[in-house]
Amino acid sequence: MIITPYSTPNLIGEFRIPVPLQNRVFKSYCEENRLTSTIPVSEIFGEGRYTELNSLLRSIPSGQGILFSSAETIFHLPEDCMRLFTETVFRGIDTHFILERFVLTSENLAVLEDVKKIRALSVNSLDVLRQYCL
Repeated sequence: MIITPYSTPNLIGEFRIPVPLQNRVFKSYCEENRLTSTIPVSEIFGEGRYTELNSLLRSIPSGQGILFSSAETIFHLPEDCMRLFTETVFRGIDTHFILERFVLTSENLAVLEDVKKIRALSVNSLDVLRQYCL
C-alpha cells in the first residue's frame, strides 16, 4: 500500500511535536510495516490551518492511505474538514494513527468516536486528580 504521511506544526492533543520528528517516526513506521511512503505532506502556516490536509483529503486516490502521528490530530479539525475526512475514509482510504496503534477504515469508523470519548474521559480524570491530590 502507498501511504502519505501528514505532519503538522499544530498541537496534537496537548503536545506540539516538531515536524522533523514526526517525519522520522513516519519513516520508521513505514519501514516496520512494509509500507511504501510518499513524501510527507506538511502544513506550512500556523495554528488552526489545514490547507494541506484539505488538499490531501480531496486528492488521495482510493486504495491508498494516510499516516498521522495521532488520532488527536483530527479530533480538533474544523467541521468542514472533519466532514471531508469522514468522506475520505468511506472512499476506501485507510488512515493509520501511530500513537494509538490503530488503522481506521470504513468498516471501523465508529471506533473513532469511542477513542475520542475515552480520551476525553482520561483528560477529565487527570483534572479531577489534580484538583484533589495536588
